[in-house]
Amino acid sequence: MSAETIDRIEKITLKFERPRFIGKNARKGDHGSHVTDPVVRIHSSSGAIGVGWSRIDQKTASSLIGRPMSELFDPQVGCTADGLPIDLPLWD
Repeated sequence: MSAETIDRIEKITLKFERPRFIGKNARKGDHGSHVTDPVVRIHSSSGAIGVGWSRIDQKTASSLIGRPMSELFDPQVGCTADGLPIDLPLWD
């Protein structure tokens, strides 16, 4: 894994229609009929692809391109501090 690097990070917004309208809760108003989730797809130099929820911004995503996976993920403990913005896609 140490020689493998991140080649590309794609940001995607998934949009779903809920089966019914969701009303208020203690924190916020009507949730509505639709939901959106920010997702990224990570492409590695070996051709592996990881997909998962992430709110990474463009500047941070750009800074991770070309970085070795070993700097972002340790199999013994999980994501490093630099890898946290793409924690879930790295596990995929």
